[in-house]
Amino acid sequence: MADLEQRLPLKNDSAHRLASLSKPITGTIIMDLASQGKLELDAPVKRYLPELPESYLEVTLRYLLDHQPGVRGYDKPMNVAFRVAHYPTSRDVLKTFMRLPLMFKPGTKIEYRPLSLTVAGAAAESVTGHSFRRLSSPGMGSVALPWTIPKPSFPSACGDIWLTPTRRLSSTVAGALI
Repeated sequence: MADLEQRLPLKNDSAHRLASLSKPITGTIIMDLASQGKLELDAPVKRYLPELPESYLEVTLRYLLDHQPGVRGYDKPMNVAFRVAHYPTSRDVLKTFMRLPLMFKPGTKIEYRPLSLTVAGAAAESVTGHSFRRLSSPGMGSVALPWTIPKPSFPSACGDIWLTPTRRLSSTVAGALI
């Protein structure tokens, strides 16, 4: 079954969740924008996302990519894994967790947290004016994936990349699983 809850059968062209495989795509987008001078890896991410609280003044893109920013993870990961909420952009996802305090002083510890790449993706959206979906589409910088972007026929967990056997991609938010 492609979707047990909605009883949708699995077909040859069904979308499949790729989850955290969006992280290297996000990293590639960030590095491409940095090479173009649109992002600075060691600048505070708040420069690109002024809506972030003051605690993010020490968080840089480098720390986000290196899993050193102190950004919190999910309180209940299983609730997120089965969420059907959809967020059109990474910046929309930020609103759900940015008010939580950082877990540690940025740059002092390495701890994997999926939302770090969501923050990085939101910075990319900010400087380009494009959604992560658009940034990961063909013709956008060095990512230039040769895929089209379908909309899954069922609600997706926000932030996931969906790939069909015919190489179609759907991604809405950076750094899935979000």
